[in-house]
Amino acid sequence: MPGDSTSPAMTAAARAPLERAWWCAGRVRLRIPNKAARLACQVWARCEATGGQRWVSDRWLRYNLPLRNERGRAILQRVSAKQLRIEPLTEEMLAECAALAPTANQIVTARSLWNHGLRRAYAARAADGQPLGFVWVLTSDDNAQLATLPCWSGVYSPIPAGWVQLENVLSLGRSLSRGRIMTDLAFGAVARTDIDAVGIVAHIGATNHLVRRWIESLGCQQHGQIVRMRIDLPLLRQLPVHIHTVEPRHPLGTTTAAARQAGSAAAATIAAGGSGSTNG
Repeated sequence: MPGDSTSPAMTAAARAPLERAWWCAGRVRLRIPNKAARLACQVWARCEATGGQRWVSDRWLRYNLPLRNERGRAILQRVSAKQLRIEPLTEEMLAECAALAPTANQIVTARSLWNHGLRRAYAARAADGQPLGFVWVLTSDDNAQLATLPCWSGVYSPIPAGWVQLENVLSLGRSLSRGRIMTDLAFGAVARTDIDAVGIVAHIGATNHLVRRWIESLGCQQHGQIVRMRIDLPLLRQLPVHIHTVEPRHPLGTTTAAARQAGSAAAATIAAGGSGSTNG
């Protein structure tokens, strides 16, 4: 796509696909007015508060980071200059990662995505060949397959053309550089694709404060939320609905000193233990 997203016209064009609310259930994806989406979430919250334990919900926050501006290009250039060894993930390397972190939720998700044919994933290795982690990079080409996932398909609203979605990041080991590896792997994987990406999108579990601080330190801005709604009754419990809302506009590609400091603290905590995931 020609042009520079720092211009007002390109910024508006690049952001427009992110300013859409969605109703997702199974394979169905319906674009709905954002007012209706937010109203549905408010009504559900009231039902959940008064209707007992049969009203069940999960929440994720939607994030984006434009790359076609000065800051985005600088990030990709910096990561491209690093010596981190990033390569396409193979089934053999996935097995190596599983042996190192057999109980990690990301391993379960990785196998589900891989077996479903979603294999645009990248891994990092240390100088001695040891796996350092992996990340999936999803694009609009994957929308049809994402809609047919046997579980959690509704979490994925259509990925806008030109954008890439980071998914299922796993960082292995317990070294002090673990947080930095997560960052370099995420951006390095995007740089390795053959897509001139407009920007990055991701969703993070609302209660996963550690990874939220980390991704916000990268410059990612929240632009909405996803609410998974499920009624715990026979027949209905297998039919969850996902509402994707849009929040008020944030400045594009900006991050505060406080966010960067919080991200550094998050990276240090990640280094001390626990796995990082973009969707946990």
